[in-house]
Amino acid sequence: MPRGCFTALVYNAEGIDAAKFLNNLGITAFVLKYRLFREKNSPYIEENTKQDVFRAIRLIENNTRMLDIDTAKIDIMEFSARGELASWLLYHCNEVHNVQNAYIDSVYARPAFQILIYLRPLAAPKIISNNAPPTFLLASNNDT
Repeated sequence: MPRGCFTALVYNAEGIDAAKFLNNLGITAFVLKYRLFREKNSPYIEENTKQDVFRAIRLIENNTRMLDIDTAKIDIMEFSARGELASWLLYHCNEVHNVQNAYIDSVYARPAFQILIYLRPLAAPKIISNNAPPTFLLASNNDT
């Protein structure tokens, strides 16, 4: 999930380029182009963005055989404020965020692990449960 504070997407550098890099390592990667609820004059609300991330992981989970993906290795990788999206998905996976009442909305939507890059403190959960997925966290020298 590319960053952009829900107002824009750094789609190429933190989306397409990152996916191509992972593809070159033999890793299947998807880039989520989600609705921007904080964009000026956006018709979307926060719930629409949550729906996008839940629907994306559910589509991948539902099509693992066709895509030849091991469900135990499905990860979520985010940049910056997208940690909010990762948190929604990982720590609220039992919540209902239906796009429409369809079979796909009932598929379990929790990745096996997470990669958080430049995570903003507001996105981090206050309490991390014992069953939280393994996490790789990357921060830079000037991150608070």
